[in-house]
Amino acid sequence: MNYTKEQIDSLYRAINAVYEDNLEFLKVIDNNLYKRVVKLSNDIENKIYNPRYELEFINGSFNIYDKQTNSYLYNQTLKDFSQFALKEIDFALNKAVILELSPSLYDIKSPKLNRHFNNDVLTYSLNRIHKDIFEFRKKFNFFKLYDLKEIKRVPNFIFFGTLLGQHLLKISQKVKARSYLITEESLEIFRLSLFTTEYKILSKEAKVYFCIAEDNLKMIEIYENYILKNHIFGYLFKFFSTLHHSKELISNFSIALSNKSAYAYDHYKMINYAKYTLKSLKKYRYLKTNFKNIIDLPILVLGPGPSLRKNIDFVKKNINNFITIAFGATIKILCEEKIIPDIVISVDPSSLILNQFPTNCEIYKNSIAFLAGDTHLEVFNLFKEKNIFVYESIFNFTKNGLNEPGVISVGDLTLFILLSLGFSNIYLLGTDLAYDSKTGSSYDKSHTQSKQKIAIELQKNIKKITIEEDIDTNFIKIKGNFADTVYTDRFFYQIIKNNINIINRFKNKFDFTIYNLNDGAYIKGAIPTKINRISLKPINKDIKKLLKNKFSS
Repeated sequence: MNYTKEQIDSLYRAINAVYEDNLEFLKVIDNNLYKRVVKLSNDIENKIYNPRYELEFINGSFNIYDKQTNSYLYNQTLKDFSQFALKEIDFALNKAVILELSPSLYDIKSPKLNRHFNNDVLTYSLNRIHKDIFEFRKKFNFFKLYDLKEIKRVPNFIFFGTLLGQHLLKISQKVKARSYLITEESLEIFRLSLFTTEYKILSKEAKVYFCIAEDNLKMIEIYENYILKNHIFGYLFKFFSTLHHSKELISNFSIALSNKSAYAYDHYKMINYAKYTLKSLKKYRYLKTNFKNIIDLPILVLGPGPSLRKNIDFVKKNINNFITIAFGATIKILCEEKIIPDIVISVDPSSLILNQFPTNCEIYKNSIAFLAGDTHLEVFNLFKEKNIFVYESIFNFTKNGLNEPGVISVGDLTLFILLSLGFSNIYLLGTDLAYDSKTGSSYDKSHTQSKQKIAIELQKNIKKITIEEDIDTNFIKIKGNFADTVYTDRFFYQIIKNNINIINRFKNKFDFTIYNLNDGAYIKGAIPTKINRISLKPINKDIKKLLKNKFSS
């Protein structure tokens, strides 16, 4: 069909009006996204930025032309694609759905008993939770989670990829969700959709959230905020994927959902923490926060990541130039290398941590010990009582104790403690928080979890998007400290985010510098530093001895 010049002009006036209307909508609902779109438009208009994608009207329908591949993203008309998308969406619980409630908890016929690698605390807590859920189901006549085949209304709906967005409106008319999360990796593609789709229509009867062209860490953060804002109905999410995006767009949502899971809060673990911390505080000195005397001595944090062994000669040569604080999980390698840490820190209440303290080595017998109040009782016996300082790792009972850190590991907790004590020059080594690009391991070979590895090259080469794989994946591609890209996982991601939050929390209280010496993840607020650029003078041994008084004063 041929169109007159007047018809084409009228069409382009119409889509420009839609674009301007969308900008006004974004300006209110997501001002930061609005500014990014405007900047991109200005850069394109001023020829500062050469766009990859162009909006074309061809064969009676709009399409996106990819100049890089010399192809169109749609292989059919917008109307036909929208009809296809509409048929893909239904109200079934076994199709295009991310469900947060675990069948292993809700479909069992009796309370399930667990055993998790001798982690007595976690095992006890999980068994109690299973029994609680079993009693809950008993009240409702032992319902099974998947007895319900369909739902009447979709509480939350996610669009993975926008293309030109016309299918979003069709799907919203069908599902009538309470909230919509709209995601797109390319700001260019999203900008083109603003010419063809009136996004404000989605917001008439639902809340609309955007996650557009963000890196993986920011994307997960936005996903988490979306989940929290819709927490009442945050157990079920329907979705549609255009498949014109990478795996991370879907897998990162699963990671965010896992991070904000209702099961993440373990009240039985809290009871255990309170019980044993109170006992520890009665017997040992507790660690006090103190900003009155900033400690400008350099302190080297030693974690069990791959970078520790790679740089072990640096540690041995410079051991007298730092105060050293070592995670309990590094003791094996430190014993091998006969490196004596000034401070050993541990937070683990389970018996697992005992595997990291070899019985034939006591290099730490004179070390200061920072131990969480609920640390396994046998760990206390490894140190001299006069050298032990107890800290409160979850919430505090003491007036001058640590403020609630909001951490999940000894790594982010150590950073929080050092800044709470006023250390102003902190060096991080062995806290990689990522997988080694050659070995696929995230821990030193002396660590109990060193056998858990991933095939880095396989992760890099996966192109095809498969829904099951995306939902179950555990790995996240992020910026490296010295490399463009490294791979991390859900657990490490949370620690990275916690480290950034901790740095931001203290940066207005006093001046400090954190040096990241690792080959692993980049941490915003920590300076990537090669070890060959570090030149320090030896620290007087008597000064190290005075530290004990600082920690308790």
